[in-house]
Amino acid sequence: MPALAQNSTAKVEHTLLEKMTAELNREFIAGSISASEVAETALGKVDQVQSALQNFIHDKELQCQSNFFVTACFDDLRQTRRQVQDVVRRVSSEAKSFLRKARAAKFESKSETSNTKLEILEEK
Repeated sequence: MPALAQNSTAKVEHTLLEKMTAELNREFIAGSISASEVAETALGKVDQVQSALQNFIHDKELQCQSNFFVTACFDDLRQTRRQVQDVVRRVSSEAKSFLRKARAAKFESKSETSNTKLEILEEK
């Protein structure tokens, strides 16, 4: 593939990745995950963004290796990766935390129900 075509493809991928990341950040602002369905949706979108990031990184690494200034290219790639991963980590950890708390609450309510049944049986 010619260098010009590779560069324009990388720009399109970078723009798409930035758009996906901004959308994820906008849709799931800090503290906005308040239901299991929302958390599951967030994790699904996180997976999509991570997949796009991996594809972008792979393509960009190949492109960087053909550049004269390899270090500068890899530095830009690392910065992009960090920016995207900051958003991905925040949304992912918030969603997983909510799901963990929901499972704990569900387990606790089941435990209380079984304890109540046990107390009723002991009274008889």
